[in-house]
Amino acid sequence: MVVLFRTLIVMAIAFLLVGAVLPFDRPLQIDVDLNQPPPVWLALSGAFLLLTLAALVASGALLLFRPWGRWVIALASLGGLVVAWLMVGSPVAESLSLWTNVLFALSALAWLIVLAISYHPTVSVRFRHDR
Repeated sequence: MVVLFRTLIVMAIAFLLVGAVLPFDRPLQIDVDLNQPPPVWLALSGAFLLLTLAALVASGALLLFRPWGRWVIALASLGGLVVAWLMVGSPVAESLSLWTNVLFALSALAWLIVLAISYHPTVSVRFRHDR
């Protein structure tokens, strides 16, 4: 079960990173008025980058069986769902390729499975460090 746990962590990060570097489906042309406050989707794009960084930190913590890694990945997954829901109509989300959306969905699914497996008795016992 531990091998499956670690494999899913690596796969989730790989899906996330590969999906993030795939090119857009069509050219992204955005006009931003500098006299107005920035659009909401611009802040949400920054939030997506921070959540990706949190997922990378959590993956390292989970691979080392740190108990706080489960909380970080749960919060990053929840935040990712909120950001994805808020960015549905944005120009950035509309320009993403089909493969990017599929890889992001597979990454989210892998993270949910990792979170569930982390509470399985054979894996959960490894999170109990006496330090």
